[in-house]
Amino acid sequence: MYNSVFIFILIGTSLSPIKGNLTPKERLDSLRKLMENEGYSACIIPQADQHLSEYVSDYDKRRGWLSGFTGSAGTALVTSDFAAVWTDSRYYLQAEDQLDPSLWKLMKASDENTPTIQGWLRDNLESGDKVAVNAKFSSVNTWQNYEKVLSGSGILLESPSNDLIDQIWPKSERPNQPNNFETFEALDQHKRAKNAFKFNCAFKNFTFPMKKKSFPYSIKLNHFKNGHIKYVFVRLVFDCNDNSYRDEMLQ
Repeated sequence: MYNSVFIFILIGTSLSPIKGNLTPKERLDSLRKLMENEGYSACIIPQADQHLSEYVSDYDKRRGWLSGFTGSAGTALVTSDFAAVWTDSRYYLQAEDQLDPSLWKLMKASDENTPTIQGWLRDNLESGDKVAVNAKFSSVNTWQNYEKVLSGSGILLESPSNDLIDQIWPKSERPNQPNNFETFEALDQHKRAKNAFKFNCAFKNFTFPMKKKSFPYSIKLNHFKNGHIKYVFVRLVFDCNDNSYRDEMLQ
C-alpha cells in the first residue's frame, strides 16, 4: 500500500525592505479607489503567503509595500478614511519609525485597551458593508474569528477573486517571484525534512477510496541559508508494507 504526501518546503528569509516608485500616499489612494470600485468598505492586508509563512519572499510582502512597515508580524487595515497596522510589542519601535503618521496609525496589539481588527470593524462599519480579505492568506481560525464578530453586525467578509494589492502593485517595482523549483539534492536540509515529519503507516487508520492518497503539507525549515527564499516541492511516497519511504522531486 502506497500513500503520497506532498510537502512544500520554504527555506530562508529575505529581510530587505520593499522599495518602489509610488509614494506611500499614492499607494493608499490607489487601494482606496479600487476598493470603492469593487464595493468594499474595508480591506485587511496580512503579511503572509499562501502557506501562511511568517517570513515571506519580497514578492509576497504586500503589507510591507503598502504601509512601509517591514516587520515580519503585523496586519494592515484600510478604509476610506482610516489606515492602521496592528502589530505586537516586539515591533512598536520599528513601526513607529517606518509608518508615516500622517497616513497610518499604529495599533499596539499587545496593549489590552487596543481593539482587535474585527472589533474595530464591528464598531466602525455599518450593516451591509463588505470587508475584503484574501482567504489564501488567512488561516481557517482567523477567518472564522473575523466572521463570527462581523456577521453579528451584518458586516460581510469576502475574499476577492483577484487580490487587491496585486492589482495595484506595479510590475515595474514588484520583486520577482522566487524560483518555484530547486534541485532537491542540492539542499543540505534533506535530512531535516525527513526528521521533521515522522510519517509512518498510521495512515492505515483511515479508509482510502484508492490505494494511493495525496496529503498537502507545508513546512518551513529553521536553517536560513544566504538570506533568500527557496521554494521546493517534494512528494514523499510511503510503503506501508515495510514502513519505507522515498522522496520524488516534482518538476
